[in-house]
Amino acid sequence: MTTIITAIFIFEGGKEKIYDVCQPVVSDYILYDEYVGAGYIKFFLQCVIDQCNAYIYKLEKIKEIYKEDMKAIEVIKGNSVYRIMPVIMKQIVFTKKEVQELSGVSVNVVSKIINQLVDLNIIIPDSSIIKKGYRYQKIYEVFVGSKNFV
Repeated sequence: MTTIITAIFIFEGGKEKIYDVCQPVVSDYILYDEYVGAGYIKFFLQCVIDQCNAYIYKLEKIKEIYKEDMKAIEVIKGNSVYRIMPVIMKQIVFTKKEVQELSGVSVNVVSKIINQLVDLNIIIPDSSIIKKGYRYQKIYEVFVGSKNFV
């Protein structure tokens, strides 16, 4: 039984992730391995379910942010913003040069649109991670912010 569980954990480096998240409960189950084999599987599956629920909640939150921000950017003239927004949503923390390279939009247009997005409070300047960088703050908060989305 332990061999099967260990194999599941080792698959794609999941052992460390699950163990870090659920360490107190894991150590209890390891002590009573033979007795709690079925319980350990239940515990593992419950961790998977909890993680899936957390990701579903995060996806729903990102969908809300996307809808709000797409409405807000309607005030920006031109279609280039619709080529830039998907890049910004994927990168979250980025520079103007990265956006220009990934979107294929000219440097001047990227600079102008990013400045407008800053004015609309959709993105914020962030030089703490990248010099002359920007951050999509709302999505950043979903993943690494102080808010708990579990």
